[in-house]
Amino acid sequence: MLRTTLMLPNWILGDTPDQLCDFQQKSGNHKDSNNVLEVVVVVVVVVVVVVVVVVVVVVVVGMMVLLVSYDYIAEDTVRVLVSSLEEIQKRQGSSSVFGSVNGWRPPQDKSCHPSPAWKWHQGRSLARIFQNTTFTGRSGFVKFNSSGQRIGFEVDVQEVTMYRGINMIGTYEESEFKKRGEELVPDKASRAIDNRTRIVTSINEEPYLMRAEEVTDGIPLIGRFRFIGYCADLAELVSRNVDYDYHIRFVKDSEYGKKTSDGTWTGMIGELIKHASSLSHDAQKIVLNNLT
Repeated sequence: MLRTTLMLPNWILGDTPDQLCDFQQKSGNHKDSNNVLEVVVVVVVVVVVVVVVVVVVVVVVGMMVLLVSYDYIAEDTVRVLVSSLEEIQKRQGSSSVFGSVNGWRPPQDKSCHPSPAWKWHQGRSLARIFQNTTFTGRSGFVKFNSSGQRIGFEVDVQEVTMYRGINMIGTYEESEFKKRGEELVPDKASRAIDNRTRIVTSINEEPYLMRAEEVTDGIPLIGRFRFIGYCADLAELVSRNVDYDYHIRFVKDSEYGKKTSDGTWTGMIGELIKHASSLSHDAQKIVLNNLT
């Protein structure tokens, strides 16, 4: 087969030999630049992916740690339930314990009358195992009495004052308070009730302290009567017994209180310690100070 190659003269292409060399050199430099750019892009993408993966791993691990350590009581509760179900399964077999779930419910009644109450037939057995369960968990020693109430537990009791801050004063065991250490010398705030107007603070939270929206017994909504709730009622009863005047307001930073890096406290606890309030409340405990 005859092959022919068509060669066009440079004057037709409009390029001289020198111009062609320059063009080829520029093309090579352009390719090198593209290669460098591609490498940079790949490196940036890899770095971004690695950073994202590390952040995700840190967040997931942090959440797992928080979930595990957030509530010791919940963890021990799950442990009691799981161990009790395992004990029933050992005694009676899985088919007896975890049989047909539909069999637990009575037949559906097509009439308008409500269906009769139904019970899981293993409920009493589970309750008896609860009563005999004992172990040392994250919340302390776990044991139950014949009524299913937890016994043998111990709860720390702390006192918050404006001048001494937070102090451990004893423990509460079932129905008995045990004082720890010697009797504390009353601080300046508790020696006498002077004529100062007390400040009661709390978080805006039902049913503890809320703004009143309707007039009650003809009392106008001014001063401390602008608020209703458990904390407001408690402050009123204490004021009648101790004979002092007071007014109510919400906590300035809307926090219950947490310790900061410099050792100070925020929220209601911080206001008590800083002498900014005389009575504070949160959803789990009532803190009285400078009232008795």
